[in-house]
Amino acid sequence: MNLAIRITALTVSCLVLSSPLQAQVSSLYVEVTSPTGPIRGAEIQVWFQDVVIAGGWTNDEGVADFRPVPSGTFAVEVSAFGYTSSRDEAVRVDEGARRNLSVRLGIVPIELEGIVLGPDQA
Repeated sequence: MNLAIRITALTVSCLVLSSPLQAQVSSLYVEVTSPTGPIRGAEIQVWFQDVVIAGGWTNDEGVADFRPVPSGTFAVEVSAFGYTSSRDEAVRVDEGARRNLSVRLGIVPIELEGIVLGPDQA
């Protein structure tokens, strides 16, 4: 193989390897807060039709980061003890993009046989 053909083959190989046809990783970044600040330990479920495709809990900053997730439209359900729950039916994640979702839950006092607990006392 002569030098010109080798250089052309190498150039084509480099173009193919760096092309946008490679799979791009999408992610879903969920931040969960309340009127008093971030919610640690909130449960998050990501649904596609009737199937949970991802799930987890928020960290100390009230954040959960799911990656990789496929591109598409999903339902995202968020719940935490002492708070209202939330379900967003139309969360769109674009291919190769990071989707940021902010969820604000309200406080629900819990009564246990005459003792009322808020989220800070649970």
